[in-house]
Amino acid sequence: MTEAHDFRSRCASHVAARDAELAAQRYKRGLLIQWASSPKEGVFTNMWGAGHTLPAACRLHQLCRRVRRFCYISIYDTSFEDYFGYANGLSWKPRREEMRRYTRKHSKKVTLNFQCNATRHIAKRHEPFIEGELLRAIEAADDKELVKVTVRGWLPMVNVLPYTSANLPEEESRCACRYVTEPLHKQRPALARWLYGGNGSGGGVGGGIVGGRPRVLAASMAPGVASLMASETVVAASAVWQQPSRRWFSTTSSGW
Repeated sequence: MTEAHDFRSRCASHVAARDAELAAQRYKRGLLIQWASSPKEGVFTNMWGAGHTLPAACRLHQLCRRVRRFCYISIYDTSFEDYFGYANGLSWKPRREEMRRYTRKHSKKVTLNFQCNATRHIAKRHEPFIEGELLRAIEAADDKELVKVTVRGWLPMVNVLPYTSANLPEEESRCACRYVTEPLHKQRPALARWLYGGNGSGGGVGGGIVGGRPRVLAASMAPGVASLMASETVVAASAVWQQPSRRWFSTTSSGW
């Protein structure tokens, strides 16, 4: 059984629910989140690898679902939105023509801007930014058809998926993140396959579990998916359905 068949079998109820939700939300309740660099905050370009930015993208998708909106996301220059999409075949890339399909009434749109410095995501000093300040601002605009959010600066550095891990059963968490990382380019599926080996014996992409721990092939990738596609490396932030005791995201050298 292929990974795709396994995913749709194990996550059938989640896939059905998400398909229905997105169909109801598209062009009616949109949320565009753009996470950009900020020289003012010391972030001149993407300084993180896929093992950091891809889980953050999944976390933002969880936020979109929580506020019942169709999600469009871009994070720095990762180009994830060019490689990944929804499992129903739709894209979460923020295209101009897609945004035009929402209301033309300015009263039904709102733009939110945030700056995040290096200390904003320190858990001991602040609540989680995404599930705290950002969530409340979006909820306050619940009557808008399209909410545009620009966050400039740092990504969360710790507790990468606090909402997902704390509020969703492990299987549901993996289903949720797998649903939004469907490869758009079927001829290059290696990037979207799960990081841990398929059966723990080296049978999957990347060679399985080594010494009881996942083999992290791309914990600190260079910015941009183009370089990943050239090397056909596996994105570091993925799951294995055959290892239910392990969380879907990888443990990398940065401590999470």
